[in-house]
Order: sequence, then C-alpha cells, then structure tokens
Amino acid sequence: MKKVFLSLATIAFVAAGSLTVTSCGSDDSSPVIPTPPGPGNDDNTPIDDTTPGELGENQIRIDGEVYEAQGGYFTVFGNTTTGEILGTYTWPAAELGLEEDLLVSEWSSAQVVTNGGTQYLLVTMFDVPYVVSNTLPTVAPNVISYQQRLYEQAGTTWQVMYESDNIEEFASFDTFVLGQFGQTQEGEPAHEVANYDFETAFGFVGVSAAAQFNGTNSLLYVEAVSAGKGTKAERFDRVINSFDMNRVK
Repeated sequence: MKKVFLSLATIAFVAAGSLTVTSCGSDDSSPVIPTPPGPGNDDNTPIDDTTPGELGENQIRIDGEVYEAQGGYFTVFGNTTTGEILGTYTWPAAELGLEEDLLVSEWSSAQVVTNGGTQYLLVTMFDVPYVVSNTLPTVAPNVISYQQRLYEQAGTTWQVMYESDNIEEFASFDTFVLGQFGQTQEGEPAHEVANYDFETAFGFVGVSAAAQFNGTNSLLYVEAVSAGKGTKAERFDRVINSFDMNRVK
C-alpha cells in the first residue's frame, strides 16, 4: 500500500449550504431534471426492490450476485502542487432545474470488490457543488451522480461487466474527513482520507442496487485539471487508465 509523505500542514475544510441536486442522464453528461430529496427516478420504470436477503455495509448486489468492497480511493481535479480542490465545470442552471448556474468539482470513487474470490472494480462518477474553496462531498444532501460501472479484469485490462441504467442514480456522503496533503512514495499528490461513509443507489438490469460504503485511512488523489468536461465514457476511461491496485487502502 502507498503511504503519504506529509509535506504540508493539515488543511481545514468548510462544508456549508443546503443545495439539493441529483442525477445526470445521457452520455454527453446532460443531466436529468432532479426530483429532490432522496434517490431519483427519472423515468416511469418501476424499480424492483424485492431481491431477497439483507446486505451489510460495503456490500452491493448486482444481477443477483453480492460483491463485497475491500477498499478503495477517490480522485478529484485540483492543484497538484498545493492540493487545493478546484471548481472545474459550471452546470447551466436550466440543465439542473436551478435558478442559477452551478460550479462543481469533478470526482470519482474506485472500490475494489470481490465475489467468489475474484476481484472486480466498482467505479462511481459524481460532481460536488463548489460552495467554498476545497468543498467536500458532504456539502449537499446528494451529489450530482452520473453512473456506476462494475469492471472485470481481462488480462492486463479492465472490461465493463455491468453499467447502471437510468432507473435510479443517487449518491450521498454522510462523512468525508481529510487529513494532510503530500505525495505518495511514487510521487503522486494525494490527501489522506481519515474516514468516509457514503451511500449509492443505481439501477442495474432493472433492479435497484442500493449500497453503503465506508472505510478509513484511504486517499484522495489530486489530478491536473483537464480541458473542458468529458463525456461519461471519457471520465470512466480516465479512471480505468490510471487505476493502480497499490492505491487501494
């Protein structure tokens, strides 16, 4: 596992405001009009929540199979020298059903999950309303969620096994506590994440796959800001192309 060499003082973060925004739809990143509060349902397709059996924390059921999270990490666009999290994209107000345009920071979560002794990768994409400098995902009741994908390893590459449909797209953070910023042993800029706790609810093959993930001593990797906002596919590709099992804690 990588460890952060602490080179800067602990950064204090302020989370304020009560914005409520929910899911995004098509692959060009145009969102669905939100229906707050709580998980969205952006069409009239009934959500089948009758799958038997209770799930515990760090478990998710997709297409009848239960996958258990073993750990993960997060990424965000920002200043790779100072670690500052940046607002990198402005959603037009009309696309989110809001009165004003919304500046956001672009995030991802990568969780390694296992089923039957085999490792898979669960990736969640989301935007966080940028209220003040270094805004964290706990700032809003829900973040702006895009999609969730489950990947399986094929040789040296990761292939999409399942991707969520649009019957439900929801993510919400109860806890996200940062420690200090520094560089990993491999020279990558990252914040320590003392602990995190978040819920997701995405639809897979017509069934709602609600889950809760939590962990401690993880990392938030700060990536250089890219030009413009990419499509869903481009954002997922960026995560997969940079994925490193040594990042997982």
